[in-house]
Amino acid sequence: VQRATQEAMRSPDGPSGRPAADPRPPAVRPRSSLSGPELAERELLRLILANDARLPTDDLDLNLFTLPEHRAYFEALSPLLESTPSGNVIDIEGLPEGFDAELREVILDDRPLDHDPPALVRRLERWRTERLIVDVRQRVEAESAGSEAHSNLLRQLIVLERRKRELDSE
Repeated sequence: VQRATQEAMRSPDGPSGRPAADPRPPAVRPRSSLSGPELAERELLRLILANDARLPTDDLDLNLFTLPEHRAYFEALSPLLESTPSGNVIDIEGLPEGFDAELREVILDDRPLDHDPPALVRRLERWRTERLIVDVRQRVEAESAGSEAHSNLLRQLIVLERRKRELDSE
């Protein structure tokens, strides 16, 4: 079951086989062009930059982010988050060249920060789990019924559905 959970939660574009990251920071999309989950990702980046003491940093991982720029910013911010005491604003001057300028677009949002960071992370986890469920269901349909791959995918689907219920009840 643990292996099935790990396989189910692994991103389809995980670290194996990915091309080397582009050293240039991706451009920040305008806030008006983002959907609900993408806005939540942006808000999580703002909370990370502020290093909000309520932020459940142990629950943060790259797979909470869907947009390439959000994933790149999270990867760039992660080492700084780990080395900065909780509650102290992250010094973005330590980011690779160009990232600080792009992240200023995220920071210069005059709205107040989300009042419940743990709930925001749970929402992002739920959306990620829902995306994985859709992906695994499509893969189940493509497999021959009764095959080992089909059985493994069904186990992954059960684990994901269970995780979704857990997130709904928190």
